[in-house]
Amino acid sequence: MSETIGDRLKLLRKREKQTLQDVADAVGYSKVHVWHIEKGRTANPAVSFLAAASKHFDTDLDFLVFGKSKNERDAFIREYNNLSREKKALMRKLLRAIR
Repeated sequence: MSETIGDRLKLLRKREKQTLQDVADAVGYSKVHVWHIEKGRTANPAVSFLAAASKHFDTDLDFLVFGKSKNERDAFIREYNNLSREKKALMRKLLRAIR
């Protein structure tokens, strides 16, 4: 089974430790609508929803819709910024080791 918009939306929501209601409030849609998208019951969400969600999660539409970011550097930086302090230290150590 391939990853869907709903799967990526849920991944972002869980990573940010947000509830369905948090996302709904941020994007201006109902909690039920967000849940329907995550569960695949709304297969083609409105562009306005996708734009609001990508802005809310500081990601680009390409990631939300297709699972890939056009700008890999920006995607890496966003992922790095979401790491814990300990994991950031480990990443810096790893980067120094492979230089």
